Amino acid sequence: MSNPDISIIIPCYNVAPYIERAIKSALDQQGVSLEVIVVDDCSSDGTPDIVAAITDKRVKLIQLKENSGPSGARNAAIKAASGQWIAILDGDDAYEQGRLQRMTEIARSKNADMIVDNILVVSEELGKNFPMFDSQVFDAIGDITLPRLMNGTIGNTGYSLSSLKPIYSKAFLNKHNILYDESIAVGEDYMIFAECLAYGARCVTDSSFGYLYTRRAGSISYRIPSKRWQIMIDCETSFMHKHNLQDNVLAEQQKRLKFMRKMKAFEMMVEAIKVKDISGLLKPAIMSPTSVLFFAAPIKKRIQKLLTPAVSK
Repeated sequence: MSNPDISIIIPCYNVAPYIERAIKSALDQQGVSLEVIVVDDCSSDGTPDIVAAITDKRVKLIQLKENSGPSGARNAAIKAASGQWIAILDGDDAYEQGRLQRMTEIARSKNADMIVDNILVVSEELGKNFPMFDSQVFDAIGDITLPRLMNGTIGNTGYSLSSLKPIYSKAFLNKHNILYDESIAVGEDYMIFAECLAYGARCVTDSSFGYLYTRRAGSISYRIPSKRWQIMIDCETSFMHKHNLQDNVLAEQQKRLKFMRKMKAFEMMVEAIKVKDISGLLKPAIMSPTSVLFFAAPIKKRIQKLLTPAVSK
């Protein structure tokens, strides 16, 4: 039997209410041959049992013995994949019908190594769907280049281009030994995207809304600890030294690093305030004075709370 056109890889962790929908949306893709590789990252909610009950022979379940995070789960799937293309699908998301045939046909016609489409955000809390990126703005992007990816956002949506879900040429990934960076728990999607572009991948765009991103009800924003910011800074710095980047790319890289250092300094201040460490608050403020100015309002509120004498009961 020849290799399938596409390997759909689904990393999952505790997504029992969603995983069957995700797999069904993958299996319902028409016009392409495919395999669906589900990697369960030590779920405790019955997710692997739901997958194991699916009888379609195109579905393969890999159960990791230790929790490896999204990068480790995706890498396990990529290594097991035999398709010509690698398509990512998170366990709580879904595909629109016809997505994969349309996108691979466009990629082949343009001799591309990667392709991305726009995303429809499915907000459970709001009970409605909305585009991740403005359609007209997204249509005007054209190919996504490395400096464009580094620049991050388009429009004023709060999402970055690294939120997109590329379809990758497996041959391109193999040629350059590209996998997800398992040393980082945040920003792994950006790093593999950037790595491909740095090696010369052509990434084209499809203006259709083919990927359904689920924003779960009750989900809350979370802070990235300063230690994780440092890991990402180290990763970005290694990336910069690894590749022979042109001046315009280096300029964007420096902007990213500057922003990340500000965020690290801010988080260090927040962490110091939480444990009432005044000296620990001063060090990052001196290290990155502009971070104090940029985050003046939230810091002021926290400092006021910190310095207000406790009332004895």
